[in-house]
Amino acid sequence: ELSENQSTPKREKQEWLQIQAEEEASLLRRQRQYYELQCRQYKRKMLLARHNLEQDLLREDLNKRQTQKDLECAMLLRHHESTQELEFRQLGLVQRTRADLIRTQHQSELANQMEYNKRREQELRQKHAVEVRQQPKSLK
Repeated sequence: ELSENQSTPKREKQEWLQIQAEEEASLLRRQRQYYELQCRQYKRKMLLARHNLEQDLLREDLNKRQTQKDLECAMLLRHHESTQELEFRQLGLVQRTRADLIRTQHQSELANQMEYNKRREQELRQKHAVEVRQQPKSLK
């Protein structure tokens, strides 16, 4: 009996040590699981933060590009309008110049024709005067 009583505290101590070891192992396992969970949550949070930052940077870049394209489009429209206006002015100038040239040419031709007619008339008068002088007086 004595040996049983003496072995019992030893066995209890071993059981108690065994329970302590199991509880310690369980605590370590739970702590490791909690740590791994915290690590995963932190990594997820960092990944989302990086993703959101990249999205913001991409959105900002797209907005800048859109603004540049809008400015470029507006500039091209202004350039087109200016070019069109210049073409219309030049076309108007060409048409006015052509009309002036035609009018000047017509006036020049008219003046030349009138001068020619005047000269011809003078030549004919002179010729007639010479013919009249050369006619015998009896025919006059």
